Amino acid sequence: MSCYSDKCSVVCAIDPGFYGAVCFLVGGQAAVFDTPIIKKESGKTAFDEEKMSNLLKPLSQQNVIAAIERVGALPGNGNVSMFNFGEGFGIWKGIMRAFEFNLYEISPQSWKKYYPELNTESMQILREDVKKYKVILKETKDKDKMKILKSEIEKMSRQIKVASKDAARVLA
Repeated sequence: MSCYSDKCSVVCAIDPGFYGAVCFLVGGQAAVFDTPIIKKESGKTAFDEEKMSNLLKPLSQQNVIAAIERVGALPGNGNVSMFNFGEGFGIWKGIMRAFEFNLYEISPQSWKKYYPELNTESMQILREDVKKYKVILKETKDKDKMKILKSEIEKMSRQIKVASKDAARVLA
């Protein structure tokens, strides 16, 4: 996302997960903050909504272009994990709307395509292997072989996901 006019004073980008972050770009200077979270009395981790709001509050009187990563369900993620991710998305989005930021939802695929370094050779190989296994899976009738193939596809998909996230962290 770029800002080429004097109408834009701040660019804000948010990864809405528990272990995500918020980044501000102001006048060529960047500042990055981890998503504020707290431990509740029950021992569970939760979003610290007050601190999340306080991070954005100083920008409330400025013209802000904000981007938030559009979240969706991912294979292999549990219901609780996905609910928490969606909760973070909703909290950040609500705060940004309350401050009347110009908000854009961006899918991971959209922003990652501008960074070819995120598509490592090992990830490409794994993706090709997943495609091959899926073809074999469609053609097989052997239930034991199907089970093994599904397990391998799931394992490789998780490896791709982890490698992709690691590459994005390194880039950031």
